[in-house]
Amino acid sequence: MSPVSEDVWNALRARGWRVGPHDAAVEIVAFMDYDCPFSRELETAFRETRERYSSQVAIIYRHYPRTSQSPGAFPEAVIVECAAQMLSFSGVQDRLFENSVEGAATASEVWAQMEFPENRDLIACLSDSNTVERIEEDRALMQSLGIYHVPSVFFQGQELGFTPGPDELMVLIEGEVNGVGRWVSR
Repeated sequence: MSPVSEDVWNALRARGWRVGPHDAAVEIVAFMDYDCPFSRELETAFRETRERYSSQVAIIYRHYPRTSQSPGAFPEAVIVECAAQMLSFSGVQDRLFENSVEGAATASEVWAQMEFPENRDLIACLSDSNTVERIEEDRALMQSLGIYHVPSVFFQGQELGFTPGPDELMVLIEGEVNGVGRWVSR
């Protein structure tokens, strides 16, 4: 667990898909890969966290697809990015975490396998260079910090360096919410 500078913490929180209130007492930034079993486990812990602390915790999701280990990871990130712009971030993300997509090399192939409804704007987004650029920017930010693993979790300005389970998240959040945590809020 190591602190990041305030500039880095602000950069981490500046983009991504926020689930939770903008005035949350606790902010978590998570870089995820939809093909990663550890990211899938972390999302399970996040769901429990959101249910219990819906008014106190915001989770900001960002992309870090590991294309060297899973060719479908980048197309899945594109799907989530596009769907979040036009439909529902959580709904599409949940479906990707629940259903593994095999052998898809493009976002359109992932879309077809997941049996999402047709949507012209969404389909145009799948091949939009700006969408790809946003995902590449997330990956470049992580690499600039020397972080190459997923999931990567930042809690209140601290890089955790491990993937917290539900119990660990609850301890961290309770400490922060009750003012007895060892984390320094920014």
